[in-house]
Amino acid sequence: MWCPELSELLHHFALQALQRKLKDAGRFVFIDRVRGNPKFLPNIPQSLKYVREALDQLPEFGPAREILLRYLP
Repeated sequence: MWCPELSELLHHFALQALQRKLKDAGRFVFIDRVRGNPKFLPNIPQSLKYVREALDQLPEFGPAREILLRYLP
């Protein structure tokens, strides 16, 4: 049975968190602007906090990190 090393597992977790939380933030804006429902907007800062935390664990995303840090809290 295959079992990843803890470091590999944490790396994949950070990648998944990065993708998911960027998607969440975009979806919350979509729901507000297209569907007219702003109730998810207060969740955006927390999602972006998780994006920053994930980027801190992913040095290979340096160029993306530089761009995203302009917009992250």
